[in-house]
Amino acid sequence: FLYALALLSHESAVAFPGLVAAYALLFEPRMGTAVRPETPVVQSTDVVAGCDTEALPARLVRAAIEAAPFATATVSYLVLRLLVLGFISRPHPMNHANTAVVLMTIPWVLLHFLGLIVVPWRAGPGHRIFFVSSPFSPKFYGPLVAFALIGAVLMFGRFRKRRLYLFCTLWFGLALIPEMNLSGLDPDVLVQDRYLYLPSFGWCLLIADAVTTLAAANESWRKPAFIGAAALAGLYAFVLFGVQRFWHDGVTLFSRCVEEFPEASICHEGLGDALAKRVDLNGAVRELSTAVSLRPEYADIRWDLGVIEGRLPSYTEAVTEMRASLLLRPNRSAFDYATFADYADAAGEPAESERALKVAENLLDGQKEAQVVRAQIRFRHGDVAGALQILNEMIVRYPDMPRVWLLLGTVRMARNDYDGAFVAFERVIALKSDFPVPHYFAAVALHHMGRNAEALTQCRLALAAAPDYQNARALLTEIQNHDSAGK
Repeated sequence: FLYALALLSHESAVAFPGLVAAYALLFEPRMGTAVRPETPVVQSTDVVAGCDTEALPARLVRAAIEAAPFATATVSYLVLRLLVLGFISRPHPMNHANTAVVLMTIPWVLLHFLGLIVVPWRAGPGHRIFFVSSPFSPKFYGPLVAFALIGAVLMFGRFRKRRLYLFCTLWFGLALIPEMNLSGLDPDVLVQDRYLYLPSFGWCLLIADAVTTLAAANESWRKPAFIGAAALAGLYAFVLFGVQRFWHDGVTLFSRCVEEFPEASICHEGLGDALAKRVDLNGAVRELSTAVSLRPEYADIRWDLGVIEGRLPSYTEAVTEMRASLLLRPNRSAFDYATFADYADAAGEPAESERALKVAENLLDGQKEAQVVRAQIRFRHGDVAGALQILNEMIVRYPDMPRVWLLLGTVRMARNDYDGAFVAFERVIALKSDFPVPHYFAAVALHHMGRNAEALTQCRLALAAAPDYQNARALLTEIQNHDSAGK
């Protein structure tokens, strides 16, 4: 029952039947054989013979029986997944690697996972790993040679606990099998640290047993062994704690990704999105443009670039990118088509704008999205009364729609109705307090009303959410200088 719940938690759980079978094959005594509590289960030196004289075929049958309940749960889960989702696994849309390339890349990826286990200070948010496309590449045959040597040592080395070490190795490999579906991953993230949570147990068990075995074999080695183990644990804890700083925020995370893997489009895309949230729009355009140059066929990156260019505003460039994105993926939301219509009108393409609005109106929630943009277009063309009429009707029908209140506040400010504008911006803040823009506009309205102390508070809230928000910083400086001059 618990395993069935685990299957619903993370894909790594599908490896568990293999771990049960490996344990039963290597360690479990013959069925019907009692094991005294004081007798260690792991004691034989013969991998082939097992822990007693039971024949290999019989042990294989027993291992299959032991694993059968878990394998049944796994198969049931996969059938349920197929019925609900329509697929068990499917290729990533940006991953075009064929089966041969995936198979040639798996050893290289496994070697990097092993390296992360042994040398954890290599952990980080990005790893520069590419697909291997030739069997003559050292990235293909090199890992195979390394794994063959490890296997030979485990199979033929004279270790007293050889079977335990073989089990630990199998634990590492079996737990990583679900992650070897490389065609289902973004090609920029073939190695991800989080996949090592379950496999790391095999390595930890192997090292722990090796240290305690060494300490038990020779009295003079006991103290140095445990001092060394404590020092290693302390070193690992120190370096891994240092790795945590990369996960502080989106900009820090993706800046590190770009540093480690500059050819990865996904890293530049992530950094661009994080900078956009900080309202560093020029930086966002720079990173998203790099992402587009690395992956021009990816519709979503081009769309995000167009949206940010429209916020600068660079409407002509925005419409160019968004139009290219729509050619690659036309099935977008009503909000997306309405945004495109807004930018197209601002770029001087009213016919294109109207076509996009018609498409938006025929999609889910399209009527309200189109109405917001029609109000924006009227406001842009000087029809303030028409824009207010649409917006006043919308706040009655959609009182919890932040975009309506934000535009309403902007229109009211254009009419010098700063009190009404501030009320609208307060409503946006109540609905979306972590969004910096309404704090900035609320500060503008308060400044015009002479309520500079409150305006400073709103500026600081905007900068807390977006430290690179230049408009908010400029307004903060202007108010502070105004207050100093007054004093």
